[in-house]
Amino acid sequence: MEQKYINKLEFNKILDVLTDICITDIGKNLSKNLQPCNNKDVVLNLLKETTEAVSLIYKKNTPEIFPSSDIDYISKTLESMGTLNNKSLLEVAKILALSATLKNYYYNDNDENFSLPILESYFSMLYTNPSVQENIQKCILDEFTVADDASKELLSIRKKQKSLEETIKSKLNSFIHSSSYSKYIQENLITIRNDRYVIPVKEEFKTMIKGFIHDISASGSTVFIEPISI
Repeated sequence: MEQKYINKLEFNKILDVLTDICITDIGKNLSKNLQPCNNKDVVLNLLKETTEAVSLIYKKNTPEIFPSSDIDYISKTLESMGTLNNKSLLEVAKILALSATLKNYYYNDNDENFSLPILESYFSMLYTNPSVQENIQKCILDEFTVADDASKELLSIRKKQKSLEETIKSKLNSFIHSSSYSKYIQENLITIRNDRYVIPVKEEFKTMIKGFIHDISASGSTVFIEPISI
């Protein structure tokens, strides 16, 4: 069909309404790119598909569909042996969860006499993998955080890290409360600058404490030093 006729029919407005109804990114993209068809066989098949969908909704209500992204870029990353970040892994888990939900919706309590051959071909292609889905959801807490027990090695590393941090804090506490250095300290607190544990030292005494200066206060009266022993 020529574009001028499509415009006269305001087909684009119909697509806008349909796209707004869609929940997933994949559905929205498909809706935006729909084109009218004048092939009788194709149209009849699409009408049968629509009839089956209406029948399914009447029988089982609307399926639970939650928002999910188009993971085509993730598939390409995996095919090229690339590595997925936390956010991408969570998107994979979300798609697997959606797939399992839809498959369960269609196949649970299905009446053998209730035949939907066209929709059956779609639902049968849904891929599920409970093991992968559960592992991702267990190990990836959010797009910035991997769970401590995601692996034995990570748990061991984080325990050592925590122990080391406590040791550093203990040494710094001894440092700022010692009779030798307390007079040089601006405040009796331990803070972090540039991801390093530091102590606030009065500017005029900065040469009295051997270490690395990681920051200076806005007023210039305090320097934040990481003692060389730390």
